[in-house]
This record gives sequence, C-alpha cells and structure tokens, in this order.
Amino acid sequence: FLLIWLQYIHASPISEDVTTGSLCRDGEFRCKTGACVEGSSRCNGTTECSDGSDETFILCRNDKCEKDEHRCAYGACVTGSACDGIQHCADKSDEALFKCLHEKEREKTIDCINGQLIAVENICNGMVDCSDGSDENVARCGDVTCPVDSFRCAYGGCTHKKAMCNWVIDCADGSDELDELCNRTAVRNGRLKLPKSLEDPSTVAPPSNICSLPPQPDHGSYSIVEDPNVPTDIENYVVLNYTCNKPYRLVGKPFIICNIGHWTHEFPTCQAVCKLVRDRRVEYRCLLSGNKTLTGYKMCDYLIPEGTRVQPVCKDYHYNPNGTLPIMVCQDGKWNYTAMCIPDCGKPVSKGIPLMAGGEPAKRGELPWHAGIYSKKSKPYEQICGGSIISTKVIVSAAHCFWESGHRLLPCNYAVAVGKLYREWDDPRDDYVQRQDVLDIKIPPRFRGAETNFQDDIALVILDKAVHFVMYVRPVCLDFDYKFNEEQLKAGNLGKVSGWGYTSAEGQPSPFLKVAELPVVSLDRCFNETPFGFTSYITTDKICAGYTNGTAVCKGDSGGGLSFPKVTDNVIRYYIRGIVSTAPSDNLNCNTQTITAFTRLLRHQDFIQSHFTDFERLRFQVFDSKMVTPYNDTSECPPSI
Repeated sequence: FLLIWLQYIHASPISEDVTTGSLCRDGEFRCKTGACVEGSSRCNGTTECSDGSDETFILCRNDKCEKDEHRCAYGACVTGSACDGIQHCADKSDEALFKCLHEKEREKTIDCINGQLIAVENICNGMVDCSDGSDENVARCGDVTCPVDSFRCAYGGCTHKKAMCNWVIDCADGSDELDELCNRTAVRNGRLKLPKSLEDPSTVAPPSNICSLPPQPDHGSYSIVEDPNVPTDIENYVVLNYTCNKPYRLVGKPFIICNIGHWTHEFPTCQAVCKLVRDRRVEYRCLLSGNKTLTGYKMCDYLIPEGTRVQPVCKDYHYNPNGTLPIMVCQDGKWNYTAMCIPDCGKPVSKGIPLMAGGEPAKRGELPWHAGIYSKKSKPYEQICGGSIISTKVIVSAAHCFWESGHRLLPCNYAVAVGKLYREWDDPRDDYVQRQDVLDIKIPPRFRGAETNFQDDIALVILDKAVHFVMYVRPVCLDFDYKFNEEQLKAGNLGKVSGWGYTSAEGQPSPFLKVAELPVVSLDRCFNETPFGFTSYITTDKICAGYTNGTAVCKGDSGGGLSFPKVTDNVIRYYIRGIVSTAPSDNLNCNTQTITAFTRLLRHQDFIQSHFTDFERLRFQVFDSKMVTPYNDTSECPPSI
C-alpha cells in the first residue's frame, strides 16, 4: 500500500461564505467539510473550501481548458500566464516551472538537478530517470500537454491510458493509484506494485520487505506519523515527518514514505542556513548549480542553505560604486560578505526645459534631485526656496529659508515637492510629482541669519514620509573627499543650479523650472568684483560662482544646490558642492549683475553626517530617527487644508 501525499497550498486567504447543512443549493459545490461554496469556485485555481477539496487532482484532472487559459498541474484552468510572478494555481505549479527559473536546456538531452544527463523523451513519462527525481516533478512537468490517449499524473507527467487503477504505480507520485480515485477503502500488503524506476537498486535502497528506520538526522529529528487512513493490519508501512533545529533548515521533502521496504525518495537533511535581510535596494538571485548547462537562477528565499551561491543585483535606481557585485556564498551559517547598493545619485535622465535670470528651461529629469520648498501660509502653498534630495527623507537647503525675526520657524509651516517642473504647488502638468509634509528642520546652532552674516547657512529638511526614487526623482551625490572637492571647485569650472526664481530684475518668478550653468569664481575675484558692503557676507564657509552679465540666481532660488559633473565608467554623476545663500542686493527682486555666495558643503561635513545612522557603512541611506525633535507648540502652524 502506498499513500501519496499531495499538498495543495492556498493561493490566497480563505474567504468561505458557506452553509454547513447536509445539502447545498443548486449551483453550489459541497466541500468535504460539508460547507457549500459557489459552484464556479470549483477548479478555478483558488481554494474556497477550507480543506482545499475544491482544488484537487481527482476533481479537476479531466477539466478542459480554453486556449487563453493556463492548465495547472492538477488540472484546474486559470486565467493568467505561467511565470508572471503571480500565483494563479492552488498548487503553485504555474510559478514552479523550470522556465520560471530562467533555465537553459540542450536540444536532445536534459539535465537533472544533480548534473545527470538523460534523453529528452524520458522526462515527464511517469518513470523516474534522474536519480534525484528532478525529471518527474511539477517544476519540470507542470505545463506539459499530454497526448489524448494517455493518463495525466497529478504533477503533470504523462503515462499510458490504462495506468489508472491498474494496481501498478505508473506515475512517479503514485497519483494513478490514489484510493479516492480508485474508490478503494484499503489496499492489502503486497497487492500494489511499485514502478520499475523504484525497483531499480541504483535509485533506491536495497530491496527489502522491512521498513527499517534511518538514524535521526544531524541537527534535527523525525517523528513517525500515525495515518488514520491506513488500516492497523497493514504492515511495513511508515510515514516520517522531518524537522530541523534552529537555525538549521530542511533540505528535501519533510515527509517520506516507506512501503514494503521501499522509501519514496532520498532522506532529507538539516543544513546550516544564512539569513538574507530583505533590502529594497538589493535583489538576491540564487544561482542554479550542479551541472554545466543549468545556468539560470531563481529568486532567493529568506533562509538560504549552506553552500548556496547568490548573485546580488542592485535594483532600479541604485548601484554599487565598485561595479558589479561579487557572488555571495553561505558558509558555516554566515555570508562571505554583505552586498551594498546605494541610490543612483547625481545621474541626470536627459540633457538638461529655460532658472533664474538668464539660463535655460529644465528638461524633465535634467536635475532630478531638485526639490521645491513651499510655505503653507497661503493656499495653494507658495514656493519660496529650493533644495536638493540627498536621501529618501532628507533635503538639504539654506537655513535662512526657515528663519524669521531671529528664530527658526516650525516645520509645520512648510511642505516639499519633488519631481516637479512647474512652480505652482498643484499644477496638473506635473505627472511625476511627490509631495510631503516636513517633520523637522535641522539648522547649525550658530546660525543667526543676518546677525552673523549668514554664516552656516545650511538646513536639513526632514520629510514626514520617504520619497520613492524613480526615473525623475533621484538624489544628488554627496562626497566629502577634500582633494575631489578642490578639483571640482577650481575657478572657471561650471556647475549647474536650478530654480523657479525671478527671471529678471523687475520680473516675476518663473512658472517652470530653469537651469543655469555658473562658473566658480576665485575668492580674490569675488572680493574684488562685489560691492564693498557685501564682502562681510563672504564668510569662511562660502564659495563664489556666477556671472556679471545677466545670468544670476534670484529671489526664490535660495537653497538650491550647485552641483558639478564627474564622469566615472562612462557615467556622468553630479556632486553637490554649494547651496545658494546670498548675493548683493540692489533693492530689486534680482540683481542680475553680480556674483552669488554659496554655502560650501565640505565645511559642514560633521553637521550632515551626525544626522545619519552608521554613516561610514550606510552613507546617507538611513536618517537617525533619534535626531528628530518633537514639537508640542503648534500655535504657529497654519490650519490644515
């Protein structure tokens, strides 16, 4: 007697609107539990019965599928395609196929998982030819179409048409001799014959009529399962259930059956495992190994068996500064290294729609790190400053944007928008905009605005929720290497700055984002070519940049970043070096004939880094939540919309 364990897993949480009377209404299907569900629920790929009896091989095996439907291994017909990343079949056979694992096959031979080669015609024929059984399972056979004059096994294999209930196991999983299929109440010892593949001594234990118990596995144990479906007078029939001690993981099937001395498959083992911490920046691909042609991969689980080789890949909009990530290997329960990907910073999507007085309109994605700072004191919100994205929750801007009458204003007065081209807060043409409230604003303690000549004019704007990095929303690169900084800030080098500021001395704010390229100006020239009364504002943390010919940053551009390009491995990345701070005033909205002073970020390295967790390892990816200041006084906050 051989009892085959067929495990169908629920595709979705059970929502069973049922009655449990003895009879079901017309159009309903009666579950084995006695519950009644809609008749259309039968064999539709989703288990509606709590016991799964509406999605079984015996019930669904003869269903005919339409051309636009996918046939599950056990027979159900479902809409959707195999290998689309969505489970449609109750037994998951639509996502367990080898082709879902990016497998490459030869034309005349097929690789077993263990590297053994067999002829193509020997796969999915009901007989196990691979010593590891990998030629006869759902992954290999789930989408096989059987000939009309054949019997389809529960896992998808095809055998001869007289196989059903002929007292010989012709399917590798024994599904052709299931008691329920054959209307049997019990099978006497020795009556049921094993398939030839299981009689082959090279693939199973030496023939014996006695089921000898194996030794307990290392790092785990098994228990003998008492099966109520097996009569007590049946001898030499054993079902074992294997479990492993933490942190070891079971490799192989948890249940193994012995009938008249024959075990259905190899004994499972308990192996050391490595944990893969889920990361929104890294995708982990478990490489298929064991032969020369099985070169694909499958997506990794949370726990990975020892010896597994994993190829980490940076997800979209992230990269590794050192290039392609090397393969990770699980050894002694530990990874040989931890893969790290950082946001794909400073990378423009296109060449730059004309910022400021002069300049050119910014093309969408030219400076995808630019952020708009908006005041909530008016409705709709009014754009007052700019900023640059440096992480998912942090915008760097100018401190004076948040300063009034000698004190900093509360964060509740401000909102931030990224991914915008148009200045108006709710402009319908901004298809990729992300808007966030401000949770906190960090300003250096010595900043006192005009009292200290705008020394330390820098602010970290902490967002209430993280922005999502997509094609038109990305961070600018932030680097504090002194030599690299000085190289980029050589006099004459051009840096890009963007904003919605005034477009002329007596004009109006630009309705769309504009970009300008401004040259770095030496300190000597900066002191010599700016009005005498302004030189005191060129403090020790300032750099100068700009023209005196009509192209300048203006009111509304404050806080915007001045960034410079660097080509590495044929990729252009922009690094932020300055923040728009001050410029000489001529009592107009914009002095278009003067140089601008920018806050030099390198001078504020400690201030910036102190707000991020484990900066050396994680860079600017994790803002330290302990740095957030709670604000109980909301009297200054504008009313909510």
